[in-house]
Amino acid sequence: MIKADKFNWSVGTAYEQIELARASGEDQLREIACACDWGVESETVLGWIMAQRCIDLCTALRVFMNAGPEDLNYISKRNVGNADLGRARLLDNICLRINCGFYLPLPGTSTGCRQRVAEWVSYQTAGRHEGREGRWLLDEKILQSLLVDGVASAIAENPMPKPRQGILRSMFMVPAR
Repeated sequence: MIKADKFNWSVGTAYEQIELARASGEDQLREIACACDWGVESETVLGWIMAQRCIDLCTALRVFMNAGPEDLNYISKRNVGNADLGRARLLDNICLRINCGFYLPLPGTSTGCRQRVAEWVSYQTAGRHEGREGRWLLDEKILQSLLVDGVASAIAENPMPKPRQGILRSMFMVPAR
């Protein structure tokens, strides 16, 4: 397995970096994502990493905060400079995934940026009361278990998907497996 300190964001093509990321384990992927150098054009590789199922809510929040979203939060999409387009697009995707519940809490971890997330939510709330909204609004209900109770009280294990009852099965009343 590759260690996060062996993964170098500034060396190799995006394809080579994705291959290195694919060869690493789940813990290493989370470490690599958190160690991302946002100064380098790493949006392709980080976008692939952030789309993996092993990325948890805490890691997603750390990556989101490491990108410095404060710089672009109140700039309209049309006014974002070319140098920041990739970062803004990736932040859009991370925010959407956080808000839809794609990233689940991982018990036994800490956000590593709980203070920054709490500040973000308080500024977001203050902005809402002042009648202004930023580009990235994090769902406070999703973040509540992390900010108030901590991750230990969050979901203990991944929920099991319910078996699907197909249309033919339902027509012929064959039970799902």
